[in-house]
Amino acid sequence: MRIIAIMVLIITTYLKGYGQFEEIQWEWNDTSLDRQIRFWPNGSTKIANKVVEGQLLRFQYYENGDLQLIFRIKQYRQIDTVMVYDIETAEGHIERIEKIFGDIPDGDYKVYFPGGKPKIMGTYQEYIPVGTQTEYWENGDIKSITNYNSKGQKFGIYEEYYENGKLKQLGEYYVKEVVRKEKCYDAETFKAFECEKIEEIESKSADWKYYDISGNIIGN
Repeated sequence: MRIIAIMVLIITTYLKGYGQFEEIQWEWNDTSLDRQIRFWPNGSTKIANKVVEGQLLRFQYYENGDLQLIFRIKQYRQIDTVMVYDIETAEGHIERIEKIFGDIPDGDYKVYFPGGKPKIMGTYQEYIPVGTQTEYWENGDIKSITNYNSKGQKFGIYEEYYENGKLKQLGEYYVKEVVRKEKCYDAETFKAFECEKIEEIESKSADWKYYDISGNIIGN
């Protein structure tokens, strides 16, 4: 709790100096993190990176212009702390800690409840969920365990629990190929013809089980 209080104080100080820094148009080939600006379709700022008192911060806004998040950016491939800032109360809390490569989450991440307890723990591979993701209830008990393959598809055993700790769902995801017929066009004549496209979709196993809040099986 002491760490959170200190970070809130720091962010409040940063915001006081926010208007002093020039906004520069985002350039995709610009490798300087302190020159990144992105905009909503209505022209309002969506993301702005700014150096404030010697530290690099990322300000993220809602489309109406209200402040949504503050990121404290350390370095490429280092741990970033994401703060949620409440404009009315001038208070904030750590929402998540993740590894960032440029703009892309890549590595282990943790999401927290406002009180500081873990909410979600998992891993990204270039913003694709991979491996095991565990979600928690605020009381600390496990809410769900989801497994992903290297393509970010749910794959393998899935478990979900009620807040009282009783099992809610248990099953297994697998990926199956589905052939879909589509309209395609000849590259030379531009004439339309029917073609087939193979898609991979997530599917639940036939023996998927559901339980009521008392732990009794209610269907599959």
